[in-house]
Amino acid sequence: MSSLPNITMIRCTALSLPAICFVATACAKDLPPMKTLAQMAHENGVDPDYRDAGSKYTNMAQGIPRDFPVPADSTDLHFSNVMPAASISGSPQQAKAFYENGVFKTRTWTVQDRNEMVYNGKIEYSIVACKLGQCVNLFSNNDDPHSKNTIKFLFFKK
Repeated sequence: MSSLPNITMIRCTALSLPAICFVATACAKDLPPMKTLAQMAHENGVDPDYRDAGSKYTNMAQGIPRDFPVPADSTDLHFSNVMPAASISGSPQQAKAFYENGVFKTRTWTVQDRNEMVYNGKIEYSIVACKLGQCVNLFSNNDDPHSKNTIKFLFFKK
């Protein structure tokens, strides 16, 4: 059972044992491929836990969960080494499909708040979800020229 957290996706079929699918909260028939923020950082040549000699900060802030899932085709990772904040490429529609309708439902995150505004072709989407005291405030819009088609994450403990 200790290997279950390392599984990113399990395909449940009619032959799957119900107990296995119940325990493995990653079970989903249509959950898209994913990777973690730490994997994405390594893909960009950055060790998220590296700390310069004498520095109290790691490359990726300690408050950013290394195992937080992102779509496998995500690009353009940015993160802070002080604040628990990160961002990746992605539209509001992608954020809703991947997180609200995918990861949060299948991995037993509790949605605390959600907001979606559509006006004049502009979309703003935000959601706050928590799991075992780890929370994320996720935001994306397709309007702001400085953060267009970016999914932003702010992590906090509850």
